[in-house]
Amino acid sequence: MQGIDLAHFLHWHQEELALPGRTVLELGAGTGLVSITACLMGAKVIATDRSSVLGSLNTNVLQNTGSAQVSYPIEVRPFEWGVHNAEFHNVHADVVLASDVVYRPKHAHLLLKTLPELIHGETRLFLCIKPRWTFVREFLLDLGRELDLRLRVREGENDVQVYEGMEKGHASWLSDNLIKDEDGANDDNTN
Repeated sequence: MQGIDLAHFLHWHQEELALPGRTVLELGAGTGLVSITACLMGAKVIATDRSSVLGSLNTNVLQNTGSAQVSYPIEVRPFEWGVHNAEFHNVHADVVLASDVVYRPKHAHLLLKTLPELIHGETRLFLCIKPRWTFVREFLLDLGRELDLRLRVREGENDVQVYEGMEKGHASWLSDNLIKDEDGANDDNTN
């Protein structure tokens, strides 16, 4: 469901994101919906997930972009979070996308280790998440200590949220959009 929300976000913010020709890295691509959306918007997409998912991901990508006029074919690659992935150190993503990727505490920990390695300079993260459990809210606070992070969208009763993140010191948005502690105050490390 969150993949649909992130795909809608990309569509609604096409002009701002200016994806044509930009390199997009999706983490936990699953069925590939978000990667396919970015590809159809003209991005150079690298769709990643665990090795066990790549077969169905590749099939979906080919079925949904194979006959379409796309500027760049989607690359499908394995990516294990929390592990040194040397091949990705040479990939400079303009945008990193992730949706519905924090559903166990272990995933939150591994993703928290991985994201700061991928987000540098002007790279923008767009994370679609539903903070339904305490460990997810804690993950967001921890991520806000690692990156400048702001809430972009909150979807009504489903409480699906889209966050934007950038390397510390590279974001120009206002501090009232940054992640706040549960008492509502800005975390000292998020400014």
